[in-house]
Amino acid sequence: MNNYPSTARTNQPRASQPRTSPQPQRRTSPPPAQKGNGKKKNLLRRKRAFLFYFPALILYLELVFHVAIRISTKNSAGSGALFHITMFSLAAGCLLTFFSTLFVNRINKYIVYVLSGFITILFCVQLVYFQQFRDYFKWSTIGFAGDVTQFWREALACIARNWFTLVLLLAPFVLYLIYGQKKAPALGTPLRVKIILICLALMFHLTAVAAIVSNEDAEHHYKKTFSATNSVDYFGILTTTRLDIKYIIVGQPDANSDDEDVIGIDSDLNPFGTLAPPETEKPTPPETDANGETVAPPETEAPEPPIVYGDNVLDIDFDSLIAN
Repeated sequence: MNNYPSTARTNQPRASQPRTSPQPQRRTSPPPAQKGNGKKKNLLRRKRAFLFYFPALILYLELVFHVAIRISTKNSAGSGALFHITMFSLAAGCLLTFFSTLFVNRINKYIVYVLSGFITILFCVQLVYFQQFRDYFKWSTIGFAGDVTQFWREALACIARNWFTLVLLLAPFVLYLIYGQKKAPALGTPLRVKIILICLALMFHLTAVAAIVSNEDAEHHYKKTFSATNSVDYFGILTTTRLDIKYIIVGQPDANSDDEDVIGIDSDLNPFGTLAPPETEKPTPPETDANGETVAPPETEAPEPPIVYGDNVLDIDFDSLIAN
């Protein structure tokens, strides 16, 4: 017999081995250095986002306001108005961003809330005021504010008619109240950022002024006269507010200058406006001869006295008429 072990396969079942489920991989936390870098990048990104908040807010409000006014009046804007409004909006936005980053974070937060709320309410008030009186509110008529209460029914009806535009104007401020501190908080900025903001504000402002000087109509309404309606059409709500407050402090442009236009004409529908004074004739200078001597004006003939007519009466003999 063969003593070697048999190599034939046997039909005996193999012992089943227990199946083991794969072990879940554990997430390893990054080193502390990587955590710190991620927080710094997130903070830097939020700081940068706030730098664009005020320029974008003011430009958005100006554009929405002017589109609504253009649709309502069906009038075209002045020449170069879009460029002037854009430059002035960016300049004002950079300046407000500078003021909103001067203090500690808690104070900066409330500064942003106050400035954003005031600007938004200003646009809403001007929209309702214009749609009601076809004129803009001027700070020089702030003394008549108590008389507005008698128009509260008309104001509510005007708000109801323009609710969609008012919602568009209020939306950025409401969204910032909800998400602003998470996405773009008003954190402090380094000194170099503050200097850049001031330089940008000056650059945008001077660019707008240079464009105005090259436009005769725009320069006329920016330097020589002040009419709120024309100023808003050319320069926007914020610039008109700035010019209005400026002329309250330093006085209106000289109404007796060579400029023949009337200053500050208000709409006849505005019960709180101040119409410009009536025009007066300018005295004519005396005539001079070739030697430079004054020539006496020619004597005018005295007007003839008016002719006095008697009563229009007919002498009729009624007795003879009756007898016949």
